Amino acid sequence: MTTSWTVPLFAILSLLNGIRCLPAKNFNLGEPYFVPSICIEAVDNDNPFVQGMLWRATKEVNDKFDDEAYLLPFKVVKAKRNACVAGFEYMLEFEVIQSSFSKADYSYADLRHVPLRRSLNIRVLKCKATVFEEPFVKKEQISIESCKNA
Repeated sequence: MTTSWTVPLFAILSLLNGIRCLPAKNFNLGEPYFVPSICIEAVDNDNPFVQGMLWRATKEVNDKFDDEAYLLPFKVVKAKRNACVAGFEYMLEFEVIQSSFSKADYSYADLRHVPLRRSLNIRVLKCKATVFEEPFVKKEQISIESCKNA
């Protein structure tokens, strides 16, 4: 059994660049060096790509909640990205606020350019979502992990 210096060298270079590397699960394949390390890096919350994911994740939240009014994305609290073999996995923590826009009167796309303000009596939810993106097949899967009152 030979070990390669590639993975430790990659981990050291990543740590010097401020990226935290974690070993991936090998799914009981019996080969401890089979799966390379996965690097987790912070993503800029104001990045337009992250803001687009925020709107798509909030659409999933609206589909799961049976409210009469829309929940609208307010801000990204934290965003991280995992580089996987098949694509990217993004972990988002974000806040959504209750709006006064009825689902019967408006479509979700109509509300994209509405300016949002947070006031004291508005319901705020803090949500966590995972977005798995496969850029080669142009596929995206969004799963909402939790939504709690903030």
